Amino acid sequence: MEKAIKADIGLVRAFMGDEMGNLRYRLTARNFNHVAAMSGAKTFAEVENLVEYGEMDPDSIHTPGVYVNHVMVAQTPTVIEKVVNREA
Repeated sequence: MEKAIKADIGLVRAFMGDEMGNLRYRLTARNFNHVAAMSGAKTFAEVENLVEYGEMDPDSIHTPGVYVNHVMVAQTPTVIEKVVNREA
């Protein structure tokens, strides 16, 4: 058995979140962001889309707000792939 990771600070970026800290991820961010949020003594979440409390479907929440201490709106969008056009 491995010991649990306990970090002082957890930093996560979510696709959608509300002001209470409920977060929803998309694509590969669903792999480890919820674990990083739960392992931090204080967790800071940067969200791309901030919605009002109650607008998110409860079944689509990946990290409950009880694990998140601070929520801030992302200033730049997430760019997963870089588009490169080459001459043929």
